[in-house]
Amino acid sequence: MARDGDERLVAAARVAAAASVAVFGLTFGLLASRSSDRWGLGLGLSVLGLLVGSLVGGAVWLVGSRLQKATRLAQDSARRLDCAAATGHELVWEIDPDGIVTYMSEVAREMFGIDPSLVMGQSVFVLLPSDDQGRARGLLESSVHQGRGWDGLTFEALHTDGGRRWVETSGIPHVDDDGRLLGFTATTRQLDSGALQRLTLDSTRERLRRVLDDKLLSTVFQPIVDVGSGRVVGHEALTRFSAEPVQGPDRWFAEAEQVGLGAELDVLAVQTALFAAQRLPRHGYVSVNVTPATLQSALLVQLVETAPIAGDRIVLELTEHVSVEDYQTFRVPLERLRALGVRLAVDDAGAGYASFRHILRLRPEFIKLDQEIIRGIEADPARRALAAAVVMFSLDVGATVIAEGVETAPELSMVANLGIDAAQGYLLGRPSADPQEWGRSHQPRMARRQQADRVTGS
Repeated sequence: MARDGDERLVAAARVAAAASVAVFGLTFGLLASRSSDRWGLGLGLSVLGLLVGSLVGGAVWLVGSRLQKATRLAQDSARRLDCAAATGHELVWEIDPDGIVTYMSEVAREMFGIDPSLVMGQSVFVLLPSDDQGRARGLLESSVHQGRGWDGLTFEALHTDGGRRWVETSGIPHVDDDGRLLGFTATTRQLDSGALQRLTLDSTRERLRRVLDDKLLSTVFQPIVDVGSGRVVGHEALTRFSAEPVQGPDRWFAEAEQVGLGAELDVLAVQTALFAAQRLPRHGYVSVNVTPATLQSALLVQLVETAPIAGDRIVLELTEHVSVEDYQTFRVPLERLRALGVRLAVDDAGAGYASFRHILRLRPEFIKLDQEIIRGIEADPARRALAAAVVMFSLDVGATVIAEGVETAPELSMVANLGIDAAQGYLLGRPSADPQEWGRSHQPRMARRQQADRVTGS
């Protein structure tokens, strides 16, 4: 009703303005005619005045119509924005170029648990945890510098209940008539579990894509030592990542599998390891971790064929603990790989049923006992019995047993007493990227073996 009244007032004003201009034109003409000696000339001037007044009045009418339409559109936009700010689930807010809040809608009560009036005049960054404020400040500085807004940025925001909420925000700049930046108007929405999961997967995929494209990984090597002589007989290649976030390699490979990049990352890790292995001492083998999917890949055969080290120095270590449904799929690639001199190892034997199935069906040349079996083996009869059973099995099938995770002298002594062929672990050598360390690692380690014997015998 108020809007209809306003429109009637505007329309009346337009009519009055147009009529006033027309009357002014007619009056001007009549006055001119009275001052003229010739009646005809006066009449012509009256008509001309009326015509000019009508044209000006029409122009006033047209300008008034357009102004009324623009006013109506502005009122509609303001009403809709007010409605969205008052009833919607998206937070509407404004900041100046320094990040000081100049407006915040009532949704802040629900989203952050705060009274929006308490945030006015404060830095918007107080709504973010300290570990995310630096990134937010950098993004605002970039937006101010470029005079552009932002779209779909995600942050963890603080709530007064002590928790955190994942939110997504977009913003646009607003400027004065001279084009000077006044600040930004933005909206923020809280992400639901489905959106958050998609966001997490997209972020993970983006990080891994960067790792793959920029090759942000390297290889370190851990020595594998012959228990009888203490001589290093090989090295296991272990992947390390130089990308953010800082997390273990197992986590990187698990995330790659989760977003469909597992095979690509696995192949890159193998390629990187084989290239780095040419700097190792030439007397031993190199054990490289692969998943079942990579082991079946024709690309792996190509990597071995073009590797800078001989195939008979390469051991492919099957690392995955999941069950394989069809072992026939390994037959052809394994035949090709073994024809090149490559040998096979099954990792983490004893850690699960899948590893024993791998051993029975793939007949590996090496069986690596899981570190869970080796830890404290000198004091645990059950661990010793399981390790002894694997040793007996290996003698029947002609495989070499390697004990993983040997960290104490008593463990090493018991490994030797059980007849286990080789061992690796921190006691015998830590993973290293230093070629000089690799060179030292092939020196005999009988001193450690003798120390282990003395500890066990005491």
